[in-house]
Amino acid sequence: MSRTKDERITMRVSQHQKEVLMRAATVRKTSVTNFLLEHGYQAAQEVLAEEPVYLLGNKAWDKFCEALDKPARRLPALRKLLTESSVLDG
Repeated sequence: MSRTKDERITMRVSQHQKEVLMRAATVRKTSVTNFLLEHGYQAAQEVLAEEPVYLLGNKAWDKFCEALDKPARRLPALRKLLTESSVLDG
C-alpha cells in the first residue's frame, strides 16, 4: 500500500452533516479530513472483509464455469423434503 497521498476525493455535504463531522473531529482532536479518512477507510475495510474472495487459476475457473453452465440435476429426495409437511409446519 502506497503511503503517499496523491489522490483527492471531493464530496458535498449538508450544513448539518458538516457540523456533526467537525464536532466529531474536534472531540477526537484531529482534522475533519483525518477523521473522515480514518473512519471511512475502516468502514470500507469492514465491508470488504465481509465479502468472500475466491481466487482461481485459469483451469479451475474454466471448470467452475462449466459446472455453472450444466443443467440442474433432479434430486427426488430434496424435492420430497421441500414439498412434504414436517413437524415444524403448524
